[in-house]
Amino acid sequence: MKNRQLALIAFVALSVAAPVHAVDNLAYFGFKAGLMDADASGHANPLNVGALFGYQFFDEPHGSGAVEGEFTTTLTKGDKDSGGKWGVDTLAVYFAYRTAGEVFLKLKAGVANQHITNTGGVPDGSTFAAGIGVGWKASRKAGIEFEGTAFDHLKFLSFGFYSYF
Repeated sequence: MKNRQLALIAFVALSVAAPVHAVDNLAYFGFKAGLMDADASGHANPLNVGALFGYQFFDEPHGSGAVEGEFTTTLTKGDKDSGGKWGVDTLAVYFAYRTAGEVFLKLKAGVANQHITNTGGVPDGSTFAAGIGVGWKASRKAGIEFEGTAFDHLKFLSFGFYSYF
């Protein structure tokens, strides 16, 4: 009987506290998909998909700042004029800034590692990466983004969504 009462008290306490905690949570996740463009002739664009995780560390009247980690991988490889197919995986850490408002501008910059398969024209390795985009906050906890990111010898044009935990 005592265990049931403790379980009921814990359930009620979590039920009351969870919505308050969810509003104040600053961590978010998201998914994106888009086309990679290589700075090499004769390479068709592969379709990449990815996930991102972020932590918002400030939210001011003019905008918000966050640290984001992002991973993308090739879902559909791009054709090469010389034969064969190519793809790319990226792993990056960014500082991301979003302006205030329901419709917002996003700027990001950071370090990325790109691993490219089956192309001699684009090197692997770590590099500086930066991006710009626009988004729409559908609610306080979720939104969509359209952004372009430039890596060393690669560009990624993507569409995605994010949601706070």
